[in-house]
Amino acid sequence: MTHLHRLKRMARRINCGVALALATIVGTLAPPVLAQWLGTPPFVDAPPRFEAPARSSEREAPFQARLQHLSDGDSFVVRAEDGRRISIRLSAIDAPEKVQPHGDVSRRALLALLENKLLTIIPIKRDPYGRTVARVLADERDVGLEQVKTGMAWHYKRYESEQSARDRCEHAQAEQRARDAGIGLWSHPDPMPPWKFREQQRRRQQSAADVWPDAWFAPKAEGSAASHAAAA
Repeated sequence: MTHLHRLKRMARRINCGVALALATIVGTLAPPVLAQWLGTPPFVDAPPRFEAPARSSEREAPFQARLQHLSDGDSFVVRAEDGRRISIRLSAIDAPEKVQPHGDVSRRALLALLENKLLTIIPIKRDPYGRTVARVLADERDVGLEQVKTGMAWHYKRYESEQSARDRCEHAQAEQRARDAGIGLWSHPDPMPPWKFREQQRRRQQSAADVWPDAWFAPKAEGSAASHAAAA
């Protein structure tokens, strides 16, 4: 068995933080071996194995702002230093909706992290609602990660590809520790993830939309008991 194969097997057995460090060391000290493994000549850049997030040149530049309005445990409005009001959606996490259990607790926890602080907003993209999806730092702490650590939000794995490998590991580990400790929303034996709650609400609204128009515009039956009573 080659040294490279041994390293790959070891990496599967250790936590992701150590695996990342190991990959960095191997990538630095043994580029010819890695190049051979990837099927390319030494010192020739191989095509990326995964689709990388948008390059920094395609994103908005980071900026500083202060909290103006808080919606829930992962969404708020800030006022930038140039006076712009910008809606922010924290990246990589999903907090309970306001009407869900722990929704208000999550909102108040986020308020404590953001209130009266100069925030660093690191935009990632715009969502379909026009909000800036961003990583947000307050006192040099990742606000979204803090929400996950304290059991105030889920790690939103649907969008984990937009995170760096290190951030992805930190969020996943933070959620697992909060689960194991039974803190925040994890104090409930089976909390409903907000994305499932939203889907449930959409289905209910669609069902109502399908039923009510037919009932509203259905013609009254001729000779019904109601028409006879009205005639009397």
